[in-house]
Amino acid sequence: MSASSGRTRRRGFTLTELIVVITVLAVLALLLIPVVAKVRASAQSTHCTSNLQQIGRAFTLYAQDNKSCLPAPVQTDGTPWYVAIHPYTGTPWRNDFAQLAPVFLCPTWQLDADNTPVAGDIGYAMSAGVGPAVDPGRPVSMPTLQRPTQTVVVLELTGTTFPYFPDAGQSLAEFGGDYMSTFEAHGCDRHSGAANYLFADGHVGHHSPTEAAAFLK
Repeated sequence: MSASSGRTRRRGFTLTELIVVITVLAVLALLLIPVVAKVRASAQSTHCTSNLQQIGRAFTLYAQDNKSCLPAPVQTDGTPWYVAIHPYTGTPWRNDFAQLAPVFLCPTWQLDADNTPVAGDIGYAMSAGVGPAVDPGRPVSMPTLQRPTQTVVVLELTGTTFPYFPDAGQSLAEFGGDYMSTFEAHGCDRHSGAANYLFADGHVGHHSPTEAAAFLK
């Protein structure tokens, strides 16, 4: 008896078997792609939440050094709020905006082809309507806030076009009323139909546009 006679004869895959394997792999890929996208979106939202928490801590440190006041959304010399708190983020500041701290850039916005940030752009805006009147040049006195757990200090918007909200001549209530339609896909539904908000007490909430319009009053 030959040495090879006891061995199992090997054969390759048949065409039918290959088609079955390829089909199974294609189905698995179709099932996994939405899962991967959902996981990535969740990670981006978590990253954004972390950004806002760090901004909140920077605000707290700034207030401790400035008589319990937050910076004005846009100071009298034209300096925006994120420049004022930048020293408290742990990242050195450069006047050309080239070294803007990553904490000011929402990862979801950065990946949006329609909103590719350039030097000086940020992914958030500060409220100019937390006091008795909308005033972008007024520092925010923390002790005067009556509802810190319900008062939004920073929300998600695109770039330096909107370094603060509401816009000039618009009340906070008006801003909240058209927030869903005006800033759709540019902030209020950035994270799977919702967005993150930094409140005056330091907590970060994840809310739908409808929910946000209710507390932006």
